[in-house]
Amino acid sequence: MTYSKTFTALCLAVGVLTGVAPAGSVAPLNAQQEAIRAEEAPPNAMWLDSLDLTKMVQRRQTPRAGQTLARDRGRGRGAGAAPDASPIVLGGVTYPHGIGTLSINELIVDLKGQATRFVAMVGLDDVASAQGSVTVEAWVDNVNKFRSPVLKTGDAPMLVDIDLTGARFLELFIDDGGDVSTGDNADWGGGLIYLKPDATAQPESWTFPTEAAQPIASGDPASPRINAPRITGGTPGRWFMFKIPATGDEPLAFAASNLPAGLRLDSATGIITGAIARAGTTVVDVSVTNAHGRADSKLAIVGVPGSYQHEEIDAQTWADWGVDVLKHDWCSYSGIAADDSLAELQNYWRTTGDLTDRLTPNEQLTHISLWALQAAPLLIGADMSQFDQFTTDLMTNHEVMEISQDVLGRGAARLYQRERLELWARPLAGGTMAVGLFNRGLQAATMTATWDELGLTGSQLVRDVWAQKDLGSQTEAFTTRVPAHGVVMVKIGQPSSMLTVAGEPAELQIRAAGDGAVRVTLKPVSFAGDFPATPAVVDRPYPEPVINLRSLDRPMQARIGSLRVEVSPSPLSVTVTNAAGQLVQKLVFEPDGTLAFALDEQPVLGMGEGGPRPARGSNWREQPVQFDRSGALDTMEPRWQSDMYGSRNPVAMLLGTRGWGLFVATPWVQVDMTDAARGVFLPWKPTDADGTPQTQGNQQQALSKGLPPIDKIVPGLFDVFVFDAHDPAVAMKDFATITGPAAMPPKWALGYMQSHRTLEDDTQMLGIVDTFREKRIPLDAVIYLGTGFAPQGWNTLQPSFDFNPEVFTREPADVLADMHERNVKVVVHMVPWDRDKLPTINDDNIASYWQEHVPLVKAGIDAFWPDEGDWFNLFERLARFKLYYQGHLSTTPNQRPWSLQRNGFPGIAQWGGWVWSGDTETSWKTLEAQIAVGLNYSLSIGPYWGSDIGGFYPNNELTGELYARWFQFAAFSGSFRSHGRVWHTRLPWGWGLSDFGPLEFGNANTAPPPGDRRNILPSELNNPAIEPVARKYSELRYQLMPYTYTLAREARDLGLPLMRALWLHYPDDVRARGIGTEYLWGLDLLVAPVFTKGATTRDVYLPAGDWYDWWTNERVAGGRTVSRPVDLATMPIYVRAGAIIPFDPVRQYTGEPVTEPTTLRVYPGANGQFTLYDDDGSSQEYLANRGSWVQMTWNEQARTVTLEPGAPAGSTEVGSDRAFRITLPDGTSKDVVYRGARLVVQF
Repeated sequence: MTYSKTFTALCLAVGVLTGVAPAGSVAPLNAQQEAIRAEEAPPNAMWLDSLDLTKMVQRRQTPRAGQTLARDRGRGRGAGAAPDASPIVLGGVTYPHGIGTLSINELIVDLKGQATRFVAMVGLDDVASAQGSVTVEAWVDNVNKFRSPVLKTGDAPMLVDIDLTGARFLELFIDDGGDVSTGDNADWGGGLIYLKPDATAQPESWTFPTEAAQPIASGDPASPRINAPRITGGTPGRWFMFKIPATGDEPLAFAASNLPAGLRLDSATGIITGAIARAGTTVVDVSVTNAHGRADSKLAIVGVPGSYQHEEIDAQTWADWGVDVLKHDWCSYSGIAADDSLAELQNYWRTTGDLTDRLTPNEQLTHISLWALQAAPLLIGADMSQFDQFTTDLMTNHEVMEISQDVLGRGAARLYQRERLELWARPLAGGTMAVGLFNRGLQAATMTATWDELGLTGSQLVRDVWAQKDLGSQTEAFTTRVPAHGVVMVKIGQPSSMLTVAGEPAELQIRAAGDGAVRVTLKPVSFAGDFPATPAVVDRPYPEPVINLRSLDRPMQARIGSLRVEVSPSPLSVTVTNAAGQLVQKLVFEPDGTLAFALDEQPVLGMGEGGPRPARGSNWREQPVQFDRSGALDTMEPRWQSDMYGSRNPVAMLLGTRGWGLFVATPWVQVDMTDAARGVFLPWKPTDADGTPQTQGNQQQALSKGLPPIDKIVPGLFDVFVFDAHDPAVAMKDFATITGPAAMPPKWALGYMQSHRTLEDDTQMLGIVDTFREKRIPLDAVIYLGTGFAPQGWNTLQPSFDFNPEVFTREPADVLADMHERNVKVVVHMVPWDRDKLPTINDDNIASYWQEHVPLVKAGIDAFWPDEGDWFNLFERLARFKLYYQGHLSTTPNQRPWSLQRNGFPGIAQWGGWVWSGDTETSWKTLEAQIAVGLNYSLSIGPYWGSDIGGFYPNNELTGELYARWFQFAAFSGSFRSHGRVWHTRLPWGWGLSDFGPLEFGNANTAPPPGDRRNILPSELNNPAIEPVARKYSELRYQLMPYTYTLAREARDLGLPLMRALWLHYPDDVRARGIGTEYLWGLDLLVAPVFTKGATTRDVYLPAGDWYDWWTNERVAGGRTVSRPVDLATMPIYVRAGAIIPFDPVRQYTGEPVTEPTTLRVYPGANGQFTLYDDDGSSQEYLANRGSWVQMTWNEQARTVTLEPGAPAGSTEVGSDRAFRITLPDGTSKDVVYRGARLVVQF
C-alpha cells in the first residue's frame, strides 16, 4: 500500500518532519550497554517501561483500555515483550526491560526538570518476520537531540545517549522509515532515565491535555448537506453497498430517483444496497431532507468489472473523467493478486491509501492546513454523517477549500524551520498569499512572518482563514501566538478588489436569517456595530456570518442554510439560489451607492400600506388601482393621504411573485422599478432641514415624518434580507421571525367595534349600546373620539386625559362600569402630547409617558386609539406601539393590550400593532382600492388591518348600498369597525333614520353649501334594507370566530396574515399572482367583495381545485373565472374542497356563553385538515403555549372525520370536553363529543 504526500502532512502535524542534522551520541558505550541490559535499575535511575504506557501515542492504532499502545494487530505487548510476546532482542542481545512497538508511535515524558540523562538501545527486533524499516528521533524541549538513518531489518541497533539536565520534556518517536508500513517491529531496549540525586519528583508519561481548538468559522449544523462523491461503482452481479454521507439535524429522510436495476435505497439510513444488474453508468438524483430544508446532489453509479487485470484501462478512464487522485485499497486484492500488483496500477496513476488518525483539534487544523497549502489530495475513510460540528466545520470551510483549489495550482514552500517552528507560504491567484505558521512543539509559541521572508512590501491586509476574520492591515511583519501542535493560517496581501462603500473600506457579511432567508450586511469598516439600529428588526442572536469579506478578487460560493450564495466582484454582487437551483434574487451594490436587484415579468407585492399620490388635478376615481407595485418609481414618502388609498406607510419589503422577497431594513430607500428587468433601491440622503423637529406650526411640512432619525444614518450602510419565496408561506414565517411574531389580540378585538364622534352625554352613549343589544346586532367595543376632532368628545380639548364633564354627567367610572355590564369594551381616542412640545418617544421614557394613561385605565378604559402618529419619526412610531403594549401590561398584568394606530411598519406586530388605513374619501373606487391596500399591508407589515367602513370623508357617493358593501368587506378584515364623519350614517341602522345627525364637516357641525358634492343625498335616508345586511355579516363574523381566532394563532406561529393574497397559497398560478380584488381569509375561504354600484353579478377567479359556494353549497370547478349573481345581501364567498370550517352559534359579543355546539362544516372533494385553536381569549398565558388544539382531518376516500389532540410540542393543553356537530353540504350531520382522545366519525 502506498501513500501520497498527504501522509507527510500528517507527520508534520505530530512533529516528525526531517530536515535538521542528526545530533547526539551514536557510538557504542559498553558501560551503558551493560546498565540497560540489567534486571535492576542503578541508583537514581528508572526504567522507561515503568511509565504509564497507555499514554503512548500510537499513530494508526487505537488503544484498548488498560493496554499499552505497543502491540501487534490487536495482541498486546507489555514492557520487555517483543511483538509475539517474546523478550525484546536487538542485535542478539536480550533486554529484560524496554518497550516493543509497532511503528508509527510517540512517547512523551514529562521530566519535571528532575532528570540528567537518557540511555537506550533502539532498532528493529530480531524476531521480526518480515522486512521492515524505521527512523528514530529523540527531542528534548523542542530541540532535536538524536536522529537515526533508516534502520532496516538486520541492521545493527543504535545506542541513544542524551543529556537531560534541566529539561522539561523528552519525546521519543519511531517513524515508518519511508515504506508507510504500520507493522514494523521496533524496540526501545533497556531505556534508563537517570535522575538528580536530590530529585523531588518522578518523571511521568505525558499527553496533551484536553484543549479547545482555536476558533474557526462554523456553518449551519442543522440544515441538511450531502457530502457525497459524484461517482461510485461496483461489479455487476456482486454485492454493492453505498451510504449517502449527509449531515444535519436528525431525522434525515433520503430519496433517490433513477437507481440502476438491482439497487434499492433505505430512506431512513441513506444506504443503497443490492447488486448492479448490468454494466454501464446511471446518473442518480439523490436528496436528503429534514425539518430545516432539503439538499440535492447527483451520483453516477457505474457498473464495471473490478480494477484487477484492468488497471491500464481504468487509469485511462479515470483520466478521461478528470480524476486527480485515486484511493486504491490493497485489501480488495487479498487472495486474488500478488502484493506487487498495486505497483502496476501506480505506474498509471498516483494512488493513495487510508488516512485515519486520532488527532487533537489543533492537530486536525494543522493537517488540513497543510493539505490546503500543498494542494494535496484528501481522502476521508469515515462516515461524514457522524462527524461532530468541529470536524464538519473543518471540512467545509470555504476559504480553506479555496486555498486548496486555487487556480494557480502551486504548492507551498517552507520558508524557514527553526527547531519546531516552521513557516510555509503559497502564492494565490489575485496577488495574495496563503501563509501557514506551524508549531510542532509541546508548548505555545510566538511566531513571526516577515515581509522580507514572504517577498512583500508596504501595508498588507491579513485575514485568518480558519476564523474567517480580518485581522487588519500590517506593515513589515505579522506576529501571532501559535498553539502547541497547532497552526495559524492566514491570507496576506492586497487583493485586486478591496470592498468599499461611501469611499471607505467595507465589510460584507452574509448569514442565515431563517429557514429560507439570508441577511446581507454591507458596512463601512469604521462602523462598530454588528448591525445598524432599527426597531423594525427584533434584537435576537444571529449566527455568525458564513461569508465575511473585506476583499474579493474572484467569485466565491457558500451554502447558507437551504440557500446557495455566490458573491462576485466588480461590481460587488450577491446571487442567491435555492436548493432546487432556482434563482431567488441577485443584488448588485453599484459604485454610485445604489443597490440594484433583479426583476421579472411577474407582479411585485407588499411595500407597505397605501398607494401612489394622484397627480394634482387628476381624477383618481378614474385611475386603475395599484396592487402590483412594479413599473413605477416609489418615492417611499410616509404621508397622510385621503383619496382611495388612505395613509401611505411605505416599507421596502418587496415580494416578487415569481419566488423572491427583499426587505431593506437599512437604509431608507426609494424604490425604482420603472425598468422591467432591473430594480434599484436609492438610499435617502437627508438634508439639514430633515433634522428640524415637527411642531404645530410646521405640521404641513414633511420634515422627515416617518423616516429614520438622521443621527442614525450611516452612508454606505446596507442591511438587507433576501427571502426564498417560491414557497411564500416560508418567506412569511421568516419575515415574522425577523420582525417579531405577532402578539395575540384579545378575542374581543376581533369582534365588531362602533366608533362615535360628536357626543351628547352618557345617556346617549349607553343608549346606543342598548340599541345594539335590542336589535340583536353583535357588538364588542365602542370607540369615542376626542374633543377638537369633533365639537364634543369624550375628553376636554385634545390633548387631554380628562373626561369631558359636558358628556359624563355622572362619575366616569360608573358610566364605564355600566358599559362593562353590557359586555362592551371602551376605547378612547388620543393624540400626541402638547403639539408644540412633541416629546421624543423611546425606551427611556415610555414608562413616564404611560403614567398619564393610568388613571383612565383604573377608571375603566379598556384600550386606546392613538391617532396622528404622522408627527413622529420612524423609530418613535414603533416606540409608540411599544408604549401602548408594555404600558398597559404594567398597569393590568396578564391582560392582553390592544391599540389602533394609523402608522404601521414592520416590527409593530410584536407590540400588538393594529392599523387602519386612515382618512379615506368615500367612493366605490376607494372600496375597491382598500382590498389591494389591505393585501399589500398584510404581506409587508403585519396581520391586523382595517379601514373606516363607508370611508371617512362623506360625499354624495356615500349611500346605504356603499355602506352595506363596505360592511361586508370589513367583516373579513382584521379590524371590523365603522367610523367617519356624519357618524350616524356609520351605525348599522343609521340609513333607516330620517335625519343624518351631527353633520361634522371640518370638525364642526355645519353643513357644506347646498349643491356641494360633500353633501350626502337626503334621499338615501329611510332605507330599511341596510340594517339586515349589517346584522347578517356581523353575525357571520361572530359565527366564524373559531376559524378567525385560529387564524390569529397562525399569524403568531406562522407569520401568515388573516387577509391573504391568492399568491400566498397558489404561487404557481400565474393568473392568481396579480389579483388584488379578491382574497383568501385563511387558507379555506375565498372572499370577493362587491365594489361596483348597482352590481347584479360579480366575476370571481377560483384557483385550481373544487370550490363550494358558501351561500348555496353548490360545488364549482376551479381554475377559471365564474360569474356569481349577487343581490345587496350577497358578497360571494367560496370554500375550498377539503376544508373544515368551525362555525359557532350567533353571539352578541365574543364572550357570550352559548348552549348549541360548534358546527364543523366539512366540504368534501379533497383531503383536508384544520387545527382548531382556542384559549381564554384575554390573558398572556398563550405566551407559555397554554391553550387548546384540536386537529381535524377529513379523509376523502374513507369519508371520515378524525378529531385528535393537535397541541405542538412543549405546549400545555387546557381544553375540556367539547361538543361538535359535523355537517356535510348535503345536509348530513352527526353530533359528537370530543374528550381529548382520538375520535373517528364515519360518513
